[in-house]
Amino acid sequence: MKNFLTSLILLFSLTTSAQTSQPAFQLEDIKANVRQLLASEKIQDQAWAAYYIGKFRWTEFTPEFTKMLARGDDGSFLHRAALDALIQLNTVVKAEKLLLHFERFPNQVVILLALDPIGNEQTFLSLLDLRQSNEPWLALCNLLVRLRSKGLASRLLSELYISVSIVVAEKWNHERGGGPGAFSCDPAIIAVPPGLPPIVEYGITDIEQKGAVVLAVGRHNVYSLRNEQQGDVAYIGGGGCLPYEKIARYRVAYLSELLGTTPKKLNFPATPSYRIVWNGAQDYRRDVFRIRREIRKSYGHLLNRLIEAKMLTRQEADSLSPKIGLQINDIRKDQSISLPKI
Repeated sequence: MKNFLTSLILLFSLTTSAQTSQPAFQLEDIKANVRQLLASEKIQDQAWAAYYIGKFRWTEFTPEFTKMLARGDDGSFLHRAALDALIQLNTVVKAEKLLLHFERFPNQVVILLALDPIGNEQTFLSLLDLRQSNEPWLALCNLLVRLRSKGLASRLLSELYISVSIVVAEKWNHERGGGPGAFSCDPAIIAVPPGLPPIVEYGITDIEQKGAVVLAVGRHNVYSLRNEQQGDVAYIGGGGCLPYEKIARYRVAYLSELLGTTPKKLNFPATPSYRIVWNGAQDYRRDVFRIRREIRKSYGHLLNRLIEAKMLTRQEADSLSPKIGLQINDIRKDQSISLPKI
């Protein structure tokens, strides 16, 4: 059985041969080496085999990846290599085999599930309930909107937090308060044991950029990105980069798509803004109650439209209520009288 050094020599030959007109190995010789690596009990050898198979799109080896995904792997390096190969082979895999790896590899699993959207509709809905990072969520929602899935609207609404920004001043002016919420998308750094092939990480984004591949089409397309890294460390993950305000707007945008309209015509802002002119505590309370009443009325109107469109059941609607949060920004010059608590 060839050891890791043989694998590395083979990789070097394959890489350099791609830059010349004559390959260093005949195709069958390369496949013979891959078969030997697949027969090895060593995780590193099998990971190299998966890397080659994906690199050269050898679909005849696809059944081997089911075994790899079922095999124990302390560092998940083999599972990562197997998922990468399956993605490059454009292989449809049964959901139950992929879901075992969703917690560690949500992006890869969603990319593979997206190859069979009709067959995986219920799986998409169940994954929305797991509250993973934002990027897979975007892809799942795009896929479910395309399917006009009956369970999507209730899930979008149940997690919708309506953040209301209220600016209080003595008179109207152009000052603005507040700002976007903080968020973090720093990736983790993992040590890569010697003898492994390049580590491949997948990202999901709503931003079109070089190397991005359309994953789920929609009013805002969602893309996948493949990042192959070599060396003794790799930068992994870092999901959840989208600020809440953007996610809330996406929720409303998806609801508008289910209703066949646009967010502007829907007239239901996810993060509404108001200004209150300070005329004393009593008027302030009345204005805040009016704002809340307007939002509840608008929310109820939205539920009725979704029910009429058969995107929401009456039972689902009865279980929902608007989650309203007030962000008060007091920009009065004279704050000798505190704003009443609401």
